[in-house]
Amino acid sequence: MNQHPLGKLKTDEKQIESYRYNFKKGKLGKGAYGTVYKGINIHTKQNVAIKLVRKSDMKDVDDEKQLLNEIQILKSLKNPNIIEIIDVLQTENNYYIILEYCNHGDLESLIYKTHQITHEDHFQFLIDILTAFTTLIKQGIMHRDLKPANILVHIENNRKIFKLGDFGFARQISNYKNQIMESKVGTPYYMSPQILNGQQYTSKSDIWSIGLMLYQIIYQKTPWLGRSESELLYNIIHQNLKFPEVPNVNELCKDFILNCLQIKEENRFSWDTLYRHPYISEYFIKFQMQRSSCQKKLFYIQNYLKQKIPNVDTLTQIFQKVDTSGDQQLNLEEFKCFIQYLDNSFNDDDVKYIFDEFDRDGNGYVDFEEFKQYLYPSPPKKAKLQRSLQKKHMIILQELSNLIQQYNMSPRQLFRKYDTSNNNSLDKQELYALLKKIDLNNQLQLEDIETIINVFDENDDGEIQFEEFKKCLSLIHNDELFTINSSKKMIIETDEKIQSVPQLNKKISIEQLHNQKYIQNTQNQQMIVLQTNPQISFNLCQCNI
Repeated sequence: MNQHPLGKLKTDEKQIESYRYNFKKGKLGKGAYGTVYKGINIHTKQNVAIKLVRKSDMKDVDDEKQLLNEIQILKSLKNPNIIEIIDVLQTENNYYIILEYCNHGDLESLIYKTHQITHEDHFQFLIDILTAFTTLIKQGIMHRDLKPANILVHIENNRKIFKLGDFGFARQISNYKNQIMESKVGTPYYMSPQILNGQQYTSKSDIWSIGLMLYQIIYQKTPWLGRSESELLYNIIHQNLKFPEVPNVNELCKDFILNCLQIKEENRFSWDTLYRHPYISEYFIKFQMQRSSCQKKLFYIQNYLKQKIPNVDTLTQIFQKVDTSGDQQLNLEEFKCFIQYLDNSFNDDDVKYIFDEFDRDGNGYVDFEEFKQYLYPSPPKKAKLQRSLQKKHMIILQELSNLIQQYNMSPRQLFRKYDTSNNNSLDKQELYALLKKIDLNNQLQLEDIETIINVFDENDDGEIQFEEFKKCLSLIHNDELFTINSSKKMIIETDEKIQSVPQLNKKISIEQLHNQKYIQNTQNQQMIVLQTNPQISFNLCQCNI
């Protein structure tokens, strides 16, 4: 009878199928969802890491979903800098996830316990983790819990290799660039300000965590401290990022960190700009070329469609033909058939990249509005207006803009007149007072002012600074959004306003007014017919601005 390759099972050892581990001496670490042991494949003698998750420790169905989520994500990832999942086993009481073993533990232990990591290691760390993220980006996966404890270290031929692990909080998203997340997950010290503050966030939260870990490896400390999440957030917002004089660090490296640790997401690196940064770009030329190729193909498709689709009506017809399921939206497969019909040289990666660009809300589908917006894009502010404004709001704003433009008024003087608190901003009541001067039909209520404030309020502080006021007036004046729908219904809605102007000495029908621009001077007053569609007239003196 042949003896077992590793001999008889010892009293402090357990075995699950081909894998054996010591549950007393072989413990590598413990997390929220399981304990990790060093194990061995009894047939190949290969070292493995065995993550044991007790089913009894799972408080509810969400815990099990999170575990299965990690398994599913790891199975889909093949990258030398991402921990490989080897096998998944389960018994009546436990799950066993068999993982690639790293012989030097995790980055946290190297930083805090053994001090075996130095600032010279920072560059290899950065290249390895960004190599891992090239796969995450292609697969559309946000990690959401990047921290030193989740970075595994393996030493081979005297070289440290950093590998990304623990995907328990990871999330597969439809649109890696744009999709917004809301759930608060992760470890506070490495959370982005948006997550700490309970705000919406995107995949740029992972960029923040990378920058923070890079800083910590170099300077052996984190840039901000706090005894609570609220104190940490306060310090991040109010304390400037400082770089100690020792060790002496490359200026390009500092610039890289600075761009990762921008508090506002819109100021932070995008993934494309990150990989193009001169500090690391030469190591990712192939990845950049792939992304650049996709961008060029996106540009080609966009321009090709614009040439072939002259108007929205034609676009509607084409969209309906492509939408084979008839659900008013395109899934990836329908979109792929459409793109590859236009040009069969586009591979699956190209199509997925273009699909993600079209899919602005990141829900995994391209609806007609997204399709239209990508071919005929609106300015960001215009998109915001379209979502929130009603007809009465648009009419009032257009009237205000036209008054200022027609009579060469000074926006500054107008602003100051209604800034009764003299704090260089208009609050809700002050803006209400201004707009009510124009609201001849008394349509606006105080809640309508909230909507209009959002149009002007670019920094979302609840008040309108003069620069915001001036910028938005300029946008309104030039923006085709305010070429109001010329349907007869809307013309009739404005008829009462037109008929109320006493200076008209010539009767004009609604239909005539729809087709004409009419300006008439009277003895002491001037009646203006606004050059919107339909025409809206009012008495300037009645406005009394």
